[in-house]
Amino acid sequence: MCRWGGDEFVVLCPGASAADLTSIADRLDASIAEVRVGGASVTASVGCQPASRHPFPIAAADDALYRAKAAGGSTRVLSD
Repeated sequence: MCRWGGDEFVVLCPGASAADLTSIADRLDASIAEVRVGGASVTASVGCQPASRHPFPIAAADDALYRAKAAGGSTRVLSD
């Protein structure tokens, strides 16, 4: 995992299928939802991109993230 910029992070999961990514995103979201900051809850928007080719299609992953952000908190979007 690394910070991509601002409030964005990249988590690489080598060998993960689309179903695996969805499960991982669900677990990350559930863990983040347990965090409280000054009594307020925290949510996450997650964009997922299966990495079956090289170079990694980071633009597609970034697009999925922005679609998740637009949909609202605690949203996961799997890239097309």
